[in-house]
Amino acid sequence: MDEYCGSLEKRCCFALEVAEAMVQEIKSHRVGTRLSPYTDYPESLIQIPMVFNSTFIAAEGIHRSKANRVIAENYTELIAFGRLFLGNPDLSKRFKLDAPLNKYNRSIFCISDPVVGCTDYPFLEEA
Repeated sequence: MDEYCGSLEKRCCFALEVAEAMVQEIKSHRVGTRLSPYTDYPESLIQIPMVFNSTFIAAEGIHRSKANRVIAENYTELIAFGRLFLGNPDLSKRFKLDAPLNKYNRSIFCISDPVVGCTDYPFLEEA
């Protein structure tokens, strides 16, 4: 165990020290971080943008309705839709029309198969 183990404060200290060192080296507008995946965190991290004085991008399992809510309630400024976008190349159109989404297949996200992959998902007009 080291000085970064144990409490939430100690664990956060590591990320904050790394971010501070990066800001000193390359300036804050070039520094970002991705926080723990598989969590429901936008509401619990409302102070992150204030600490970094920078844009906060939430991601990981956020769908359209929740994204709209956390932006409207100022928990974040932007939302990243990685897997949803990979499975829905026309995601913005689907969101605008409130159309159903393709189910994505994580097992084909990072394969070198020239026939099967991320380019196989149908566009809305093709579905």
